[in-house]
Amino acid sequence: MLAKSLIDAAVAEPPEASAGGDQKMPVIAIGQLYLQELAKKVYLGFENVFSLVSVSPETCLELAIEQLPPPSSRAEGICAIVLLDGESSQSVELGLACLERKCIPIVLIQSELHPNFLEDGVDGLFKHFIAVDGDGLCEILLTSVFKRYLRAEFFGLSHFRRAESSFRRTFVRNSEDRVSVRDSLIEFIRSFELGLGRSLDGTAMHAASVQEEFIMNAIWDANPLLIDADRRVFPNLETKDAVEIEWAKEGHFLVVSVSDPFGSFPLEILSKYRDFLYSKAKNKMVSLRTDGEGAGIGIFMVLKRVGAIEVTLQKGVRTQMVAYFNLKLGQKQSSRQIRSFQNFVV
Repeated sequence: MLAKSLIDAAVAEPPEASAGGDQKMPVIAIGQLYLQELAKKVYLGFENVFSLVSVSPETCLELAIEQLPPPSSRAEGICAIVLLDGESSQSVELGLACLERKCIPIVLIQSELHPNFLEDGVDGLFKHFIAVDGDGLCEILLTSVFKRYLRAEFFGLSHFRRAESSFRRTFVRNSEDRVSVRDSLIEFIRSFELGLGRSLDGTAMHAASVQEEFIMNAIWDANPLLIDADRRVFPNLETKDAVEIEWAKEGHFLVVSVSDPFGSFPLEILSKYRDFLYSKAKNKMVSLRTDGEGAGIGIFMVLKRVGAIEVTLQKGVRTQMVAYFNLKLGQKQSSRQIRSFQNFVV
């Protein structure tokens, strides 16, 4: 089999050294041909640090697992990034094998996530679910994941920054800042109307409402001193407690990031978010009336209205919420697409 020959060759030959002298990290695409094509497309920007290995859809489970590098192949950090077909039950076993070997499994979804990924005992182990939507967001998300794990830099949007005109960073400390960041985000989005050839008023208002939801969570839910405070009164935050805001434009996508300096986000809520997005099992269905209480019902509503969402947590230090918006599509068109959901725990 050609795929097996390629794998054998990749395993037999020592990885080439990167510019920094380190061994290349494997990117392994296991399963459907679209995964292999996607891996090739994203990989082109990382030839000096990654090596690409494709495993045929016909490859048996045992052989595919054998191709995963052992943890001892790298002195520290992760051993490989593995792309898995999210609609195959076999991918769950492959993904669990990846985790045992210090590999990062990324689950790609074309139409529907296999329910085994959400089973008790498995849910929570997989942190990267990326929709293959055909509009370019999948490639952007994969590129972002590659960069973050390579650099071990998980917070901020600096990996998107290409030009000053497409990146902004500011802070919210009081009610005046809250109004200012809303107006500035709307202005930032509208500055791209000429290049895109369409009005972005609707997208700007939508993005501003999502940002506001993130800010509310970053202030009242994250700060232990404000959990029981009157939310009708906006506090004056000390500089160390300020909420950090970043915006970036990547291709025809807007990225909005809101971070708090507390890292108090409850990880158990993430499984509810995944069930809300992907589960069709009645016992896994999320009720906003009951399950949303105490978990920030607004975030559940955000999940329905954005192309992708990311939660990054360093316990006791920082939480970052990131949302992606397609500037070429209206909100109704975007709401019909399958969502991407990722979480990074540092």
